[in-house]
Amino acid sequence: MPPTRAALPDAVAGSLSLACLIHCLALPVAVATVPAMAQWFVMPESLHMILFALALPVSSLALWRGQSRHERAYPASVGAAGLALMAAGLIIHDWETPLTVAGALLLAWAHLANWLARKADCPG
Repeated sequence: MPPTRAALPDAVAGSLSLACLIHCLALPVAVATVPAMAQWFVMPESLHMILFALALPVSSLALWRGQSRHERAYPASVGAAGLALMAAGLIIHDWETPLTVAGALLLAWAHLANWLARKADCPG
């Protein structure tokens, strides 16, 4: 079933979080497993900044709209922590992968919590 108009930002933001996790976890494993593929999977460092630049407004909008509807601060707070960890991953290069993965997991959890809170307040 497609998401309702109100749930669309959470669906998009949750999908971006999932894509981030796949990028952070699966791609390095694939490249390490088949080193010959590494030459085709060279990604510019700016890709992480671009993905964060997408995640920040989409997630912020979805979590803000959710909080204004269901009046629960938990999803937005968890989402803010996730975004902060992702931003830290852009700055602290030695910890980029663990910070980004932790941030993406928190952000995905926040969008799920936001969606569930919305659903609980607006049944049907």
